[in-house]
Formats: sequence, structure tokens, C-alpha cells
Amino acid sequence: MHLKHTGYKVFLGKDNEEGPKFSFDHFDPTRDKQAIQDFKGLDATHMQNFIDCVRTGEWRNLNADVHEGYMSSSIGLLGNIAYRVGRTLEFDGKAERFINDEEANSHLTRKYREPFVLPEKV
Repeated sequence: MHLKHTGYKVFLGKDNEEGPKFSFDHFDPTRDKQAIQDFKGLDATHMQNFIDCVRTGEWRNLNADVHEGYMSSSIGLLGNIAYRVGRTLEFDGKAERFINDEEANSHLTRKYREPFVLPEKV
């Protein structure tokens, strides 16, 4: 994912084929107003679904699989790490580590204090 203050562009697969993108440079508030309202409504619907599932314990009723949510949120977190270290990063999705960049890898977790320590493998 390439992030700029004016939008984003996603590249997919080994060949980095261009995927979804959004740019405020081409944003038309009159044309895109309904899309924004639909997005806001969808966001509220998903949050309510999550809260309902937590209350009932019925994880099978989630609108999206937990892994899908993990993958969706990870892209933004990886972008924040790139911003913090101030450079382009290469990420190995299978290993879930940045390639040859220990500074960036140090941002993938935090140092926990006893007794609130997470095990290495969960």
C-alpha cells in the first residue's frame, strides 16, 4: 500500500498489480456524498454487529471472519510503522516481519510489564 496525505493506492500480488485506490485530488463532494453516507452507515452497522456478538457470545454471527478483520486492520498498522521509521518498508506476510529491518520489526509489538506479559506464541 502506498499512502500519501492525499490518498492511497494498493498493489496486489507478486507482480504488484494496481488494486483499489482513493485520492482526494479526484474527490467530488457532490458526486461522492452518498457514498460517504453509505460508508458511515456501514461502519455503524459493523460496530453494532460486533457488540451484539460479544454480548451473546455468538461469534458465528459476525459479519466478517476474525481473520479478515485482522488482515484489514493490519494494513493500516503497517502503514503507521512505515511513517514512524520514515521510509519504505518491505513486509513478509508469511513470517509477519519486515525484511531486513529490525527497527521496523521492533514496532510490531511492545515491551509488556509483569504480570501483563503475552507469550511469544499464542
